[in-house]
Amino acid sequence: MGNTYSKIEDAKELIIHVINNGLSTDQEDRERADQILGCQSDEILYNLAHDTEEINGQKVSDAFYYIMFNVWPLPIAIDFYNENTLDVSKKLLKLREYEVALKKAKKDIEDRDKAIEARMKTQAEYCSAYQEADLKWQIAEREKNEAQQEVLTLKAKLYDLMTAGA
Repeated sequence: MGNTYSKIEDAKELIIHVINNGLSTDQEDRERADQILGCQSDEILYNLAHDTEEINGQKVSDAFYYIMFNVWPLPIAIDFYNENTLDVSKKLLKLREYEVALKKAKKDIEDRDKAIEARMKTQAEYCSAYQEADLKWQIAEREKNEAQQEVLTLKAKLYDLMTAGA
């Protein structure tokens, strides 16, 4: 026999087949079932272990564990079961702690961003005021130089007038 699962490509198909037809007792079929489960990613196996969908009155997760405990070596199956069921509440609590920490970090970053924006605005205002003052200073310096030049010109004319009559 041994070819019951030969056309099955993924774990979900295998589970549906087992729910509808039962688990094959043939060694080749069990090896193929093991191969199908073994080729799935951890994420897919995790999702199947927590799948609450029912097919013909049986939960997919229950069928998954039934197949897993029948085709995987017992220590591996027990480890997988323990990691994905018994520790779920611990993992959920840890995830919630991470979520709280993440929200706090996000708020801290937003607060820092606001403080940086305020500093940048103040700095921009300072730079603008500095540039305006610098421009006024340059204008005043130019006017001073022009006035000094005019004073020199007037002194020269006065000297010319004083020496022209002598």
